[in-house]
Amino acid sequence: QLDTSNVQRMFAMFMYCNNLQTIPQLDTSNVTSMGYMFNMSSNQENHLTSLPKFNCQKVTQMDHYFTNISDGMSALTDVGGWENLKCNWSDSYGLASCPNLTYQSCINILNGLYDFVGNGSTETRTLRVHPNFLTTVGDEISIGRNKGWTITAE
Repeated sequence: QLDTSNVQRMFAMFMYCNNLQTIPQLDTSNVTSMGYMFNMSSNQENHLTSLPKFNCQKVTQMDHYFTNISDGMSALTDVGGWENLKCNWSDSYGLASCPNLTYQSCINILNGLYDFVGNGSTETRTLRVHPNFLTTVGDEISIGRNKGWTITAE
């Protein structure tokens, strides 16, 4: 186990750790930056199949989360989600590169989005996902939209 309770930046934390299969549960409650967190050299070397739930209550930067992976995160199927995610995550190296997420993983992601509407805010954020995400959850995409999120797929 890693004690990450005081870590504020996980920027490029697992850079070039190409043979990872899972990530242990990490305390991310104080993390502000998760950009380039899983920057790997190629999908052929990427064996990451699951991610735990990450607390993103203080995260302000998630861009290029899964960057430099030529075929996206096709091995990733199971994720716990990103709890209290408040920042835009609209780059092509984020969830847009994850074509094979399970139904429960997609629901975990939607449930973890910060509820701007429920907390009285008029702010909106963008979450860019793989087109398969929309197919997998169908009408339940409204979970995210009802929280004030624009969810797009390209």
